[in-house]
Amino acid sequence: MQRLGKLVLLESNNAEQLCTTLSATPEDCAIIVTYSGSTVRIQNEAQLLHEKGVPIILLTGLGENAVRPYADYILDVTTRERLYSKVGNFSTNVSVQLLLDILYSCYFAADFDKNWNTRLDIAHKIELHRSSQNEIMREQ
Repeated sequence: MQRLGKLVLLESNNAEQLCTTLSATPEDCAIIVTYSGSTVRIQNEAQLLHEKGVPIILLTGLGENAVRPYADYILDVTTRERLYSKVGNFSTNVSVQLLLDILYSCYFAADFDKNWNTRLDIAHKIELHRSSQNEIMREQ
């Protein structure tokens, strides 16, 4: 998204995430990823975003949870994993990545020519010295 000229904030620190939530405006869009929607912090942030009129795209597990009522759009991720008695988040990670890729492709396609030109312009400016010996990957 940043290579299309869109600012993306991904906060891993809880305090920074709350600060970003409080700074959001209706011109922004929040993408919330939560498997269960059961953490109070996520619920509170979703409620704040909703009250501020910030559009919310929610990626979450199937079934009802406390965050769903605040979302404008809901994309369900696979629910083949238990909350904590699992080896890893394999199917959830693949499901979330697929949904994010689909969202990106839809955004890109909505104004393809503009996004393609922006993408190329930014790439040319930041990848000046990048090259490949592989003919398949070589740029024209």
